Amino acid sequence: IFSARRAGDQKTAESLAAASDECRQAIRYWRQSANNRMEAYARVVLADALRSSGRITEAAENYDAAGELARRAGDALLLGETINKRGSIELNLGQIEAADLSYGRALDVWQKAGFQYGAMAVLNNRALLKTRTGEWNSALRDFQALLRSSELTDIRLRAAAENNIGLVY
Repeated sequence: IFSARRAGDQKTAESLAAASDECRQAIRYWRQSANNRMEAYARVVLADALRSSGRITEAAENYDAAGELARRAGDALLLGETINKRGSIELNLGQIEAADLSYGRALDVWQKAGFQYGAMAVLNNRALLKTRTGEWNSALRDFQALLRSSELTDIRLRAAAENNIGLVY
């Protein structure tokens, strides 16, 4: 079992490295064609692969670059995604205040764009952050706002929010 798992881990590492190489090539092509939106998207995919392979600093840099490209392209959905994912990295690194600011920015971007599903995801992330810092009332407000959303049709997200409210009480 141990050797099979190690082989699986190696395959995953090789797959992530190959994905990163392909994304870097795509970024070069999109930059040559001056397509900011698609370059931003390729950078998000690259950042996701880098994050999965433990290269957190590089991932954060690519989320930031993708966010700037998404902003220039006027793509609020992609911009919100980059900010939300940056917030998750900050939270994992213990940068609580930075994560809270990122989640607030992502929420603002997605609410202004009318992207309720993204707003619900970031409300959940921010509420979980608040449970880590002991800000129970703030966490409860975010979880309740999430549950009040008329867009909350994903049963898994609803169940997670209901479950997470249990952390607050």
